[in-house]
Amino acid sequence: MPIALGSAVWAIGIFVYSIVSAMAGTVPLAVLALVTPVESMAIAVLIGLSSTTNVIVGQALGRADFRRATIDAIALVLWTAMASLAMSLLLLALTPALLTLYAGAGPDVLDVAESVFTVLAAVLMFRALNVTMVVGVLRAGGDTTSPILMDLAAQWLVAIPLSYACVVVFALPFPWVFLAFNSEETARQAMALFRLRQFKWLAQIRPDG
Repeated sequence: MPIALGSAVWAIGIFVYSIVSAMAGTVPLAVLALVTPVESMAIAVLIGLSSTTNVIVGQALGRADFRRATIDAIALVLWTAMASLAMSLLLLALTPALLTLYAGAGPDVLDVAESVFTVLAAVLMFRALNVTMVVGVLRAGGDTTSPILMDLAAQWLVAIPLSYACVVVFALPFPWVFLAFNSEETARQAMALFRLRQFKWLAQIRPDG
């Protein structure tokens, strides 16, 4: 239930991002529609890594092998960092080809989209590490409440107010607004690292006997 309710509120936050983009103008909306499919494909690969982490760490916790769970969690987080770095470099390399596919969108949209792809490549590692740490490690130990609180706090207390200010108060270009959208990843990462270092996720998820 906490995951379901939290996910619903988080989805509303994604809808708010679309509203903020619309407030920024028609070009940002077009750019967001262009970038979102590419973003989804990149995130899909990284979600696969988090699922792998969840299974491997969960198996160790099921055996109450906390040392193994700790080693596996650290190793998989580092692996995620390397994989996401490779994904970011690949995205930067493919950006010209991706923009060619959307040539009909017009030069104004493509100019902004190129900058947004650069921002996406820069924040991809933060997003990947967050998914692995929160979904792969914390939830593997049965910690469901704190990840939801992290998601909602990072989104509603940091990213949404900041992105709204970027559009309404400062009238910044859309790449800065897109960076503000992703500021939730920085906030979430700080909270996830703090929670991980508490090691409360090192709990046996299958009772003895």
